[in-house]
Amino acid sequence: MTHHNAESLGDIEILDILQSMKSDELNVEANKLIRSGGKEGRQEAHKKALVALHQSFEEKFVEAVTLALGLNEAQDKKN
Repeated sequence: MTHHNAESLGDIEILDILQSMKSDELNVEANKLIRSGGKEGRQEAHKKALVALHQSFEEKFVEAVTLALGLNEAQDKKN
């Protein structure tokens, strides 16, 4: 995850970053896991792929919310 300090960025820069995040591919790792799973390990590969997809989404979501709300680094780590 790329860390951006929202306090040092202007509104336009934050919007640019959020817009560019729309094109981020979240499924790269998940696709690799599925392809490498083979026929015998298909179910396990899909389970791992779902976990990887969820983690990727969560990282990008936290980054987007942190930027959009102007949270500091300590606040973005809270769950």
